[in-house]
Amino acid sequence: MTNDVDRSAPYADQNGSGAAVNPGKTMGIVGLVLGIVGFVAAFVGPIAGLIVSIIGRSKSKAVGQKNGIAVAGIIVSIVALIANIIAVIVIIGLGVAFGGAAVDIVEQCQADPTQTVEFQGQQLSCEEILQGTN
Repeated sequence: MTNDVDRSAPYADQNGSGAAVNPGKTMGIVGLVLGIVGFVAAFVGPIAGLIVSIIGRSKSKAVGQKNGIAVAGIIVSIVALIANIIAVIVIIGLGVAFGGAAVDIVEQCQADPTQTVEFQGQQLSCEEILQGTN
């Protein structure tokens, strides 16, 4: 009895000549996620996302493949980093603006503790303000 069954079909392409694996794809995905997280986790996320995305893109480029996810990770990380820098500048600016006004009011109250001053649209007695500074 002869066995003429073709057994090669389930084992086709065993020599590894299938689709090429992109070594930077996973790093590109991780970099993109870190970049997105960077909008919440100030500075750590975007910097890590940028580094990982650049490494992922480099690995893909080394084997001649494109990695759009890594490029997206680079872009999102840069945008998140810029947004974080702008947020810090705005927060510092607001702190200086309101801090400076508060110092001026305290100085006014120290000069005449019986007066009433306006701070952020509210009338406050100098006695209340000076009690809060002690």
